[in-house]
Amino acid sequence: MDSFENPFFSQDNIPQIPSQEAPQEMEYASIIRRFGAYLVDYALLSIAGMVISQVIFMVMGGNLAALLADPTYDPNNPQISPEIISEFGDILFALLIVNFLMSWLYFAGFEGSGLQATPGKRIFGMRVADLDGDPISFGAATGRFLGKAVSSLIFGIGYLMAAFTSKKQALHDMIAGTVVLLR
Repeated sequence: MDSFENPFFSQDNIPQIPSQEAPQEMEYASIIRRFGAYLVDYALLSIAGMVISQVIFMVMGGNLAALLADPTYDPNNPQISPEIISEFGDILFALLIVNFLMSWLYFAGFEGSGLQATPGKRIFGMRVADLDGDPISFGAATGRFLGKAVSSLIFGIGYLMAAFTSKKQALHDMIAGTVVLLR
């Protein structure tokens, strides 16, 4: 039997397997950067919400205008008729539903897409990913969006958790199994 000193067993004769790239260390986004992105997203949603609310008010507010134009209506009388209250309540309910749907589609749609980020997050150089750094699905983005309601409870402490956790995760990130990374 040959010894291992034989050239046949040398390192030069062993085929080399291409080395896989070492996984890059993930850089988590700071709470300050995340807050800046939130302000941009909130401004965009507010502008869209104002336009949509005007349309809803024009479509649904016709009855309200007719009720207010009623000759028996006295603006100086502090009593408001039940019809006006009901009509105004219907408009507010429609605005609430539309605002929820618009916010959900905005956040879950952008974060669950190939962009992995809302326009605000893109401006601040961030993306939303799962714990391995991979893109998230629309379903996971929906879970993250719904988890924001939990993060808002108790004076927004769920959001502040991002300043104190090792992966800079807010409570809704922990619920959905996501992180916010720097691009």
